[in-house]
Amino acid sequence: MSRLLTALMICSIAWNTQAQTEFTASVSSSTVTTADRIELVFELSNASSASGFRAPSMSDFKILGGPMQSSNMSIINGKTSQRFSIKYVLQARKAGKLTIGPASVRVGSNTYVSEPITISVTEQTANTQEERSAEQQINDFLRNNFYIKAEVSDRNIYTGDDTYITYKLYVNARSEIYDYRVNGATKVPDYNGFYAQDLDVTDNKGEYVNINGQQFLVQTVKKVKLTPQRSGKLTADPLSIDATLTLRVKSQRKSNSVFEEFFGNSFSSSYERYNYVATAPAIEINVKELPANAPASFHGAVGSFTMETGISGEAITTDDPLTYRITIKGSGNFELFEAPELTLPPGWETYEPNIQQSGGARTFEYLLIPRNPGTYEIPAYEWTYFSPDLGKYQTLTAPAYTVDVAAGKSYTVQGNTGDAIEQLDTDIRFISRNAPRFRRGAGETISTNLLLAGAGLPLLALALLLLVDYGRRKGADPAAAKNRRAGAVARKRLKKAKELAASDDRRFYDEAIRVIWGYLGDKFQIPAGSLNKENIEAALTARAVDPSVIAATLDLLQQMEMALFSPVGQDRPMQDAHQQLENWMLQMEKGRKGS
Repeated sequence: MSRLLTALMICSIAWNTQAQTEFTASVSSSTVTTADRIELVFELSNASSASGFRAPSMSDFKILGGPMQSSNMSIINGKTSQRFSIKYVLQARKAGKLTIGPASVRVGSNTYVSEPITISVTEQTANTQEERSAEQQINDFLRNNFYIKAEVSDRNIYTGDDTYITYKLYVNARSEIYDYRVNGATKVPDYNGFYAQDLDVTDNKGEYVNINGQQFLVQTVKKVKLTPQRSGKLTADPLSIDATLTLRVKSQRKSNSVFEEFFGNSFSSSYERYNYVATAPAIEINVKELPANAPASFHGAVGSFTMETGISGEAITTDDPLTYRITIKGSGNFELFEAPELTLPPGWETYEPNIQQSGGARTFEYLLIPRNPGTYEIPAYEWTYFSPDLGKYQTLTAPAYTVDVAAGKSYTVQGNTGDAIEQLDTDIRFISRNAPRFRRGAGETISTNLLLAGAGLPLLALALLLLVDYGRRKGADPAAAKNRRAGAVARKRLKKAKELAASDDRRFYDEAIRVIWGYLGDKFQIPAGSLNKENIEAALTARAVDPSVIAATLDLLQQMEMALFSPVGQDRPMQDAHQQLENWMLQMEKGRKGS
């Protein structure tokens, strides 16, 4: 809960104002009964870069709804002001003088604390009991006519296999529900043990279905692809959404039925709004362990795949790298399996592949660099995946390729060739045992500069060899290469996210999440399958990253996930969210220690 509250408060707000920052708390009424609902609102005004919101203990109250966030901006006489608020809906558990303690929030280096609030609570009277009964009937009505269901594509899968959870909202189209608005999520599942990927559902238009003779409008509000990272009984947490509904209620007249007092015909009805929280229950998924004794060519791929390979040419020079391409097609855990490992001819080099994914295909492009001329064979390549349908490992084989390499214009001999080795026996001469005879002659003189140059050449060659070797070792370390490229890759993704934000495209939030996960995985060598909030927090803590940076990272992730889920418009412009994402990147690059 604390992480969710923090996520709701961390907003980078930029505006020109000289007004004083204020943080206040208020309730809808300070005198209530145990049957009444209480609206508790925390409001922050005229502040920027707020973070670290801490809600007070509310153990004397039931939390019926919230936290729900909202923000607004106003311009009066050229001055801009901003307000950000978090609302809870509470109900007292007992009568008496109950106190809601102070909440706190950080703004820059300052901490702001709200005043405590005391509420006088009395027991409900007979009238309030009747009203409570009517309210209960409304809740019972909504549970049957406005609810969320979670549909699972497969509850019994293997580790690394994919399953999909689709959350659908059901609204009875022929009931007294006149209109509704989904405000957002009050609880977003963590999906512990899974690699989770939210799928875009913004284009879903909904459909009408008949359920027990009633016509319901069914709307997909969230769909997530889950890939389990361990075996056992894994649970997907409940998902809750807050909604405001307009109900047609009966006009003020007495009736023998409390229910009749609330719902009536169109000739004697009016309309009232209600807040309601609908919850999809938790889902248990049975995850089976992959069979033991996997082949050495298995690198984590689970699904159904085919493989194609190809090279850019069969005759090249030492000046031109060769492109070796592997394309994996099909369906499965594309995001999680490792890049193929090639076996190359002696003296050939390669670096990390360029990876591209489009739909159901993933392509790995390797640049292969031959150092010496000759005829070489790139060995046949084997790649293995696990098929859940067949329940066994399947191995795909790519053909071997023969490549003729000619000496390029920049080619120089870098070592003993085969011909040079064959000539070694002719270089050995008999050493005479007689003392040598020397005669004076007009020999050539060697200048001092030439002598120094000749003596320095071996040192220069040694330095160049050490430099080249360092470069090769540096490039051969995949983890180090990912660490170095993390910022560049993230900035490239940021550019795409900026384009989506500029066009107000909701896919921006999905891309923003990819920026965060990708950067953290590359920078701190965290495998894609292990990317979750708990592992991120542990990895950053182990590397002595500043606690404020860790908190900001987790808050930003939660905020983007909630924004991605909400099927209605966000009060906060996407451009502001993108600016916050860029600020986080700068903070990570400047604030991390020991990474």
